[in-house]
Amino acid sequence: MNHSCEPSVKLDCEKQQIIAMKELKVGDELCFFYPSTEWDMSQPFDCWCQSSLCLKTISGAKNIPKSKLNNFHFTKHIVDLLKERDQLNYYKPYSGAPVYPDLIKVEESLQDFSSKAVTLKKFTAGEKVCDIVGITEGFKVWTSVQFGENRHIELNSELVYMNHSCDPSIRIDPEEQAIYALKDLNVNDELSFFYPSTEWEMSQPFDCWCHSTNCLKNINGSKSIPASLRTKFYFAPHIERLFDDRDGIYRKPFTGRYIPY
Repeated sequence: MNHSCEPSVKLDCEKQQIIAMKELKVGDELCFFYPSTEWDMSQPFDCWCQSSLCLKTISGAKNIPKSKLNNFHFTKHIVDLLKERDQLNYYKPYSGAPVYPDLIKVEESLQDFSSKAVTLKKFTAGEKVCDIVGITEGFKVWTSVQFGENRHIELNSELVYMNHSCDPSIRIDPEEQAIYALKDLNVNDELSFFYPSTEWEMSQPFDCWCHSTNCLKNINGSKSIPASLRTKFYFAPHIERLFDDRDGIYRKPFTGRYIPY
């Protein structure tokens, strides 16, 4: 099996299994991401896979920067080494008792960073989805949500499975500690929010694959979003204040329905 930065399979070393990462047809190549199992390769090489995620040089997971880790699957032993290297827990799914059993369902995926939270009820645009309960104070890490200029919290519930989208279905209001629908939601619709709407400078930037017309391609916090794009997205009040400090421009915070441009 050859290497690819956009692999067709992944290796589960603990179960000694190979798992498809995409639909495979007869004649399709079986390839995997070599750093997913290799920490420090004995023979690094230049990659010619030409995918949009290509790392160019393949020398093992040890040399992959934090900003790129969300793009790839890694086996458990590599994840443990990455945790030790960066002192950050990249995989921290909520595994406690359901906090919103009648409201939210977690759909887990075999592919890392692909599990999601979906709604079990219908909501109209602008309607409150739920109050945010059970939070604890924390610091800026991959799982945290920024609730103020200098405040970061852990959600400690199924809400931790809400993925990012540049065309989100909900918004987080940190001041009310509530979640509101940005569009009409049906049962089993995904709950997603625009991560920079709460995060000024993210601890772990990543490339976005949402493919929406507003997609920013790289997500690293609202600090990097130009003033010209402020009206295209909802931002929490503390992010609006940070924008005002940065740009010297005041704009009334958007509180209505998200309208794609």
